[in-house]
Amino acid sequence: MNEVANIVAAPLSWIVLLPLAGAVLNGSLRLKSPFNGILATLLCFAAFILSCLQFAKFPEATKLVDPGYLWFQAGHVKAQMGFELTPFMSVMLLVITGVGSLIHLYATSYMSHDKSPWRFFAYLNLFVAAMLMLALSSDLIGVFLGWEGVGVCSYLLVGYWYEDEKNTRAGMKAFITNRVGDLGFLVALFVAFAFFGTSSVSGILEWVADPVRAAALPAWVLTVFAFGIFWASCGKSAQIPLYVWLPDAMAGPTPVSALIHAATMVTSGVLVFVRLWPIFGAQEQLLTLVFWVALATAWMAALIALTQRDLKKVLAYSTVSQLGFMFAALGAGAPVAAFFHVVTHACFKALLFLTAGSIIHGMHDEKDIFKMGGLRSKMPLSHLAYLVGCIAIAGFPFTAGFFSKDLILTKVFESRGLVAYLLLLGAALLTSFYMFRSYTLVFWSKPRSKEAEHAHESDATILTPLMILSVLSLIVGWLEIPHVMGHVQKFSQWVEGSWTVALRGNEAAELNTSTEWLLMGIAAVGSILVAIYAFKKYSTGPDTSPETVAWKVSFNKFYVDELYCKFIIQPFRKVGCKISVWVDEWILDGFLHGLFGGYRVTGQVASIFHTGSVQSYAVLMLLGLLAIWEVARIW
Repeated sequence: MNEVANIVAAPLSWIVLLPLAGAVLNGSLRLKSPFNGILATLLCFAAFILSCLQFAKFPEATKLVDPGYLWFQAGHVKAQMGFELTPFMSVMLLVITGVGSLIHLYATSYMSHDKSPWRFFAYLNLFVAAMLMLALSSDLIGVFLGWEGVGVCSYLLVGYWYEDEKNTRAGMKAFITNRVGDLGFLVALFVAFAFFGTSSVSGILEWVADPVRAAALPAWVLTVFAFGIFWASCGKSAQIPLYVWLPDAMAGPTPVSALIHAATMVTSGVLVFVRLWPIFGAQEQLLTLVFWVALATAWMAALIALTQRDLKKVLAYSTVSQLGFMFAALGAGAPVAAFFHVVTHACFKALLFLTAGSIIHGMHDEKDIFKMGGLRSKMPLSHLAYLVGCIAIAGFPFTAGFFSKDLILTKVFESRGLVAYLLLLGAALLTSFYMFRSYTLVFWSKPRSKEAEHAHESDATILTPLMILSVLSLIVGWLEIPHVMGHVQKFSQWVEGSWTVALRGNEAAELNTSTEWLLMGIAAVGSILVAIYAFKKYSTGPDTSPETVAWKVSFNKFYVDELYCKFIIQPFRKVGCKISVWVDEWILDGFLHGLFGGYRVTGQVASIFHTGSVQSYAVLMLLGLLAIWEVARIW
């Protein structure tokens, strides 16, 4: 069991409050450009500085605690609005605030010509604050508050350009899809209240670790709790069947795409999984389900990315596929590998999205890669940044993606066997193909449109974050390298030093050196060969061969949206319309018509006594008084 020392920290809440203050100030002051972007960036960067100080002040196997205050109490259940910082979450804070600050800096130039940039930066700061709340909260209710906060902010940011109906539909789709998933989180919370008597993360883990109390639990409790979190994660982290919102989230501005797809919202499910891993690690059947769902997600998204023409859509489906890799690692019982890939992915995917924004900006808002070409000479720095992102995500040797993806593949081979390894390896090779397809079509061959002929490089405010992220995409992987190359295991120390209870089950024997070298070599050489093939195939321009059935299925995203519309949305809409008509016509209208009829009859009866004769009114008044007198006497 890990011994964890609890240290009362200086208020961790300041890390959350700084970007929250930026959201309030930008929303209320409505500053003009560039002051709104500068304010938002500085406050996010200040949160990054505080995160760095917190990261540096304590060793592994230590937990910083900010007790906060009692939020509310219902019977024996208490919800504490407090924060706690474990080693692996301190790394995540650096990712959220560090990458978030770079995205804010990028957006100061990218959004400078927008008509209401203060609103954009208010939403962006609020998004970061909600994600920090999710990561830092010591109570599942606080985690859920941040969980819902990033969901609301995604709705606001994806539909930011609300004048276009397509954008508002995309924002609504993201919001509703996530609400379907969030039902699982609520179920997990109800189970925690009913059986654990607490919603504290540490309290739940300690409760489960107690053999006496754990033995008294019904067998289904932990399974339902864990499945509820997994179902919620399918929504936030875009796993089958709730992944459909993420590609449509491209409707928002490019900085939003980078923030959602790289360092924040889509990794929420992985973070909660790792925080509660002592529970998930003992659920072998659930982990098997997680693995195969993740594998299907990785393959399906990769196959769709092969044929997309919209540059941001290629990257969006790439994100869905990479999230599949993270959950495949969790399903293989390797939370360290999953979290390691979260961090490396945050660097190279933020780089790819921001570079895509630079390309689209230089192409005068053209997103179709078939209309690009020859941009390497016109946008040399963007070309270099995109190339670095491609080799990192493809897993070229010694890049960040090489180490994290290799660790996932190795753990899958250890835990799930050769067949599972080969299937996941296939998805990794597809990653190399579709990424170098997009790279070649964008930067090589000849310009295929007027926009490409007149493309221009972006300014320094946009290029500076790209250069920083390029360096990170090359070096961050060296913090966790296999023992055959030196055995540096910083991520293992950070993750495993964050649990206060011993792990049970799902332990696999380590591979020997020769097998590890072989697996590493197969993945690296395979990615390079596939990248070379993609480059040669598209170096002269788009593929002009006739469209096949398989191509059409891939290009139309396996018709999943159409199937959902036909079998889920339309039936619900029809039922809802019928219920609405029934409630409106029979209940509401019936009540109102009955009320009206009652008043009319009452008026007609009362009108009988309205004769206009003063003598008649006097007699009626006298009779009324006598009646009242008699009732009072009898009473």
